[in-house]
Order: sequence, then C-alpha cells, then structure tokens
Amino acid sequence: MTTNYIDIMERNDSEFFLVGCYQSLHEAVVINTLLGAKGINTQIIDQGMSDIYPIFNSNLMVRVIANSSDKEKIETILNSKVDLEDFKEESE
Repeated sequence: MTTNYIDIMERNDSEFFLVGCYQSLHEAVVINTLLGAKGINTQIIDQGMSDIYPIFNSNLMVRVIANSSDKEKIETILNSKVDLEDFKEESE
C-alpha cells in the first residue's frame, strides 16, 4: 500500500499546512520554486488533476503544502512586495 500526501496531511494535521490552492500547475510551480529558492521544502499535490480534467479546472485545484514550522516564514515571503527596481535594466 502506498501513502500519498493527502493521507499524511489527514493523519498529521499539525505537521503540515496548506500554503495555497492554485488553478493551474504552473501557478503552483512558481510558488514551489520561490519558496524552494528560500530553502523551504514544499510539496505540490493534486498536480495532475487540472491537466487531466481541464474543463473542471475551477473545481480541481492544485495544492501546495509545507511544514507547519515554516508557516511564518512562508507568510512573510508571500506577503512581501516586489521591488520593481530590481527588474529594471541598467541604462548605462
């Protein structure tokens, strides 16, 4: 018998929390990559559902979960503003 992430979340609610639900795998991958670059482990679950059933995409969300111990750090990262100056090309 294999264990999936949903089973783990249901058994160990205090260990994991839901970072977010996203309409597409692409959105979830962006969040996963952003947090991974900051050293935070996350898992994408239900990743194939929106691709298999694109018509029902609004009902089949892709979820990202993480360890509860990283919750405060994740909230800080996701709520931070982007400094657009970092993206401007040098004019000289």
